[in-house]
Amino acid sequence: MKTNRIKVNLRAFTILEMMVALVLTALAVSFVYAAIRFVQGQGDALAARLGAFGEFNRLQRALQTDARAAAEIRYNGAGIDFLADDMATHYLLLDSHCVRLTAAVADTFRIRVDSLACWFAGERQMAMQGMADETAFFVNVHGHAVPLSVQKHYDAATLTRLTDTITTE
Repeated sequence: MKTNRIKVNLRAFTILEMMVALVLTALAVSFVYAAIRFVQGQGDALAARLGAFGEFNRLQRALQTDARAAAEIRYNGAGIDFLADDMATHYLLLDSHCVRLTAAVADTFRIRVDSLACWFAGERQMAMQGMADETAFFVNVHGHAVPLSVQKHYDAATLTRLTDTITTE
Protein backbone atom coordinates (compact mmCIF):
# COMPACT_ATOMS: atom_id res chain seq x y z
CA MET A 1 0.00 0.00 0.00
CA LYS A 2 1.16 3.29 -0.91
CA THR A 3 0.87 6.17 1.57
CA ASN A 4 0.64 9.69 0.52
CA ARG A 5 3.00 11.73 2.46
CA ILE A 6 2.58 15.37 2.22
CA LYS A 7 5.75 17.18 2.65
CA VAL A 8 5.23 20.34 4.69
CA ASN A 9 8.00 22.88 4.97
CA LEU A 10 7.49 24.95 8.09
CA ARG A 11 9.46 28.10 8.35
CA ALA A 12 11.00 28.55 11.81
CA PHE A 13 13.86 30.28 13.52
CA THR A 14 16.98 28.43 14.36
CA ILE A 15 18.25 28.39 17.90
CA LEU A 16 21.14 30.65 16.88
CA GLU A 17 18.73 33.26 15.50
CA MET A 18 16.71 33.11 18.72
CA MET A 19 19.85 33.66 20.83
CA VAL A 20 20.90 36.66 18.73
CA ALA A 21 17.41 38.16 19.07
CA LEU A 22 17.46 37.67 22.85
CA VAL A 23 20.91 39.27 23.19
CA LEU A 24 19.88 42.27 21.07
CA THR A 25 16.66 42.68 23.10
CA ALA A 26 18.63 42.53 26.36
CA LEU A 27 21.06 45.18 25.08
CA ALA A 28 18.21 47.46 24.02
CA VAL A 29 16.49 47.09 27.39
CA SER A 30 19.74 47.80 29.26
CA PHE A 31 20.38 50.93 27.18
CA VAL A 32 16.86 52.19 27.88
CA TYR A 33 17.33 51.48 31.61
CA ALA A 34 20.70 53.31 31.65
CA ALA A 35 19.15 56.30 29.87
CA ILE A 36 16.29 56.44 32.38
CA ARG A 37 18.77 56.31 35.30
CA PHE A 38 20.86 59.07 33.71
CA VAL A 39 17.85 61.34 33.21
CA GLN A 40 16.68 60.63 36.76
CA GLY A 41 20.13 61.53 38.14
CA GLN A 42 20.18 64.76 36.15
CA GLY A 43 16.69 65.59 37.42
CA ASP A 44 17.78 65.00 41.03
CA ALA A 45 20.86 67.21 40.55
CA LEU A 46 18.74 69.95 39.01
CA ALA A 47 16.23 69.72 41.85
CA ALA A 48 19.05 70.11 44.39
CA ARG A 49 20.42 73.16 42.58
CA LEU A 50 16.97 74.73 42.30
CA GLY A 51 16.44 74.08 46.00
CA ALA A 52 19.69 75.86 46.86
CA PHE A 53 18.82 78.85 44.68
CA GLY A 54 15.31 78.84 46.15
CA GLU A 55 16.87 79.06 49.62
CA PHE A 56 19.06 81.93 48.38
CA ASN A 57 15.99 83.77 47.04
CA ARG A 58 14.11 83.18 50.31
CA LEU A 59 17.02 84.66 52.30
CA GLN A 60 17.26 87.63 49.93
CA ARG A 61 13.52 88.37 50.22
CA ALA A 62 13.64 88.14 54.03
CA LEU A 63 16.64 90.50 54.22
CA GLN A 64 15.06 93.03 51.87
CA THR A 65 11.75 92.94 53.77
CA ASP A 66 13.47 93.37 57.13
CA ALA A 67 15.64 96.21 55.78
CA ARG A 68 12.57 98.08 54.52
CA ALA A 69 10.75 97.66 57.85
CA ALA A 70 13.73 98.55 60.05
CA ALA A 71 14.44 101.98 61.43
CA GLU A 72 18.14 101.12 61.62
CA ILE A 73 20.56 98.31 60.85
CA ARG A 74 23.41 97.35 63.18
CA TYR A 75 26.37 95.03 62.69
CA ASN A 76 26.73 92.76 65.73
CA GLY A 77 29.94 90.87 64.95
CA ALA A 78 28.19 87.53 64.36
CA GLY A 79 25.53 88.91 62.03
CA ILE A 80 23.26 91.89 61.62
CA ASP A 81 20.29 93.30 63.51
CA PHE A 82 17.32 95.06 61.97
CA LEU A 83 15.84 97.33 64.62
CA ALA A 84 12.38 98.87 64.40
CA ASP A 85 10.38 100.74 67.02
CA ASP A 86 8.29 97.73 67.95
CA MET A 87 10.44 94.79 66.84
CA ALA A 88 14.00 93.56 66.38
CA THR A 89 15.12 90.94 63.89
CA HIS A 90 18.51 89.31 64.33
CA TYR A 91 20.43 87.37 61.69
CA LEU A 92 23.08 85.01 63.06
CA LEU A 93 25.59 83.55 60.64
CA LEU A 94 26.63 80.03 61.59
CA ASP A 95 28.94 77.54 59.85
CA SER A 96 26.45 75.93 57.50
CA HIS A 97 23.32 78.03 57.80
CA CYS A 98 21.86 81.43 58.64
CA VAL A 99 19.30 81.90 61.41
CA ARG A 100 16.73 84.71 61.46
CA LEU A 101 15.41 85.42 64.96
CA THR A 102 12.43 87.57 65.82
CA ALA A 103 10.48 87.80 69.07
CA ALA A 104 8.20 84.91 68.16
CA VAL A 105 9.86 82.97 65.34
CA ALA A 106 13.22 81.47 64.46
CA ASP A 107 13.72 80.79 60.77
CA THR A 108 16.65 78.79 59.42
CA PHE A 109 18.10 79.22 55.96
CA ARG A 110 20.13 76.21 54.79
CA ILE A 111 22.71 78.31 53.09
CA ARG A 112 26.28 79.00 54.13
CA VAL A 113 27.35 82.63 54.44
CA ASP A 114 31.09 82.82 53.74
CA SER A 115 31.54 86.47 54.70
CA LEU A 116 29.65 89.56 55.78
CA ALA A 117 30.74 93.17 55.47
CA CYS A 118 28.86 96.26 56.67
CA TRP A 119 29.34 99.93 55.82
CA PHE A 120 27.95 103.16 57.17
CA ALA A 121 28.45 106.43 55.30
CA GLY A 122 31.06 104.76 53.12
CA GLU A 123 33.18 103.45 56.02
CA ARG A 124 33.47 99.76 56.78
CA GLN A 125 32.09 98.78 60.19
CA MET A 126 34.38 96.59 62.25
CA ALA A 127 33.11 97.32 65.76
CA MET A 128 30.27 95.56 67.50
CA GLN A 129 26.93 97.39 67.32
CA GLY A 130 28.19 99.51 64.43
CA MET A 131 25.54 101.24 62.35
CA ALA A 132 25.12 100.09 58.78
CA ASP A 133 23.47 101.45 55.69
CA GLU A 134 24.81 98.73 53.40
CA THR A 135 25.61 95.09 54.01
CA ALA A 136 27.19 92.60 51.64
CA PHE A 137 26.86 88.87 52.17
CA PHE A 138 28.76 86.30 50.17
CA VAL A 139 26.79 83.07 50.30
CA ASN A 140 27.88 79.71 49.00
CA VAL A 141 25.45 78.16 46.52
CA HIS A 142 26.73 74.84 45.16
CA GLY A 143 30.36 75.87 45.49
CA HIS A 144 29.86 79.32 43.97
CA ALA A 145 30.23 82.54 45.96
CA VAL A 146 27.14 84.60 45.23
CA PRO A 147 26.97 88.22 46.47
CA LEU A 148 23.87 89.39 48.29
CA SER A 149 23.62 93.10 49.06
CA VAL A 150 21.14 94.89 51.32
CA GLN A 151 20.90 98.65 51.49
CA LYS A 152 19.03 100.87 53.91
CA HIS A 153 18.23 104.41 52.86
CA TYR A 154 17.71 106.58 55.93
CA ASP A 155 15.68 109.77 55.90
CA ALA A 156 17.47 112.99 56.91
CA ALA A 157 16.13 113.08 60.48
CA THR A 158 17.09 109.46 61.18
CA LEU A 159 20.50 109.92 59.57
CA THR A 160 21.16 113.00 61.72
CA ARG A 161 20.07 111.14 64.86
CA LEU A 162 22.25 108.14 64.01
CA THR A 163 25.33 110.18 63.23
CA ASP A 164 24.84 112.18 66.46
CA THR A 165 24.62 108.89 68.36
CA ILE A 166 27.85 107.66 66.76
CA THR A 167 29.76 110.87 67.59
CA THR A 168 28.61 110.84 71.23
CA GLU A 169 29.57 107.17 71.71
